[in-house]
Amino acid sequence: MQSSGHSQREDDETMKAGSPAEEELDIRDLDSESEGELEEEDVADDESDDSDLNLLIALAELDAEAAEAYRIAAEYTDQVHFRTKLEEFRADHIRHVETFNRLLSEAGAPEVSIELDEESSALTMLAASMGTMGVRAALLAMIASEQLTNATYQATTELPFEEDVARILEEHLTDEQRHLEWLNEQESRVRDDELLAEADA
Repeated sequence: MQSSGHSQREDDETMKAGSPAEEELDIRDLDSESEGELEEEDVADDESDDSDLNLLIALAELDAEAAEAYRIAAEYTDQVHFRTKLEEFRADHIRHVETFNRLLSEAGAPEVSIELDEESSALTMLAASMGTMGVRAALLAMIASEQLTNATYQATTELPFEEDVARILEEHLTDEQRHLEWLNEQESRVRDDELLAEADA
């Protein structure tokens, strides 16, 4: 009787503990769930990195288009003072592209070319078409271009980039703001001069 009771207790304890195979299965299930979570995190990180790179490429392309627009506007300008300033602003945009290209190269992404032409974008076509209409028209074309670059850079400074990239964006925005301020001042002065000339005529 005692032997039978002892065997029954052992069977009960074994059922409560569960078989080694069941324990191993539970552990494998946990490991599989953990791996799945890690893979999802890796995918999210990759998508975030791709988004950052795509945005830097877009900014570099915008700067390249603005640089070409300045080159076109400078060619149509026969006033040395205006041409010198437009070429200076073009150099700023080229510097922006070169800065972005260094970041893209470090990340293994394709670099952006500055070898564009008059039909490369709306910015360059606008500069080409309005450049033939006089200094004020050329200034208005470049103001439109700078309003776009200013707004774009302003928006990107609100995004959570790494500190070194955020600093670059802030520096580029400062350049864009300086460009737009000068262009607006010159356009206003040229407009006033034209109004005075019309009044004296």
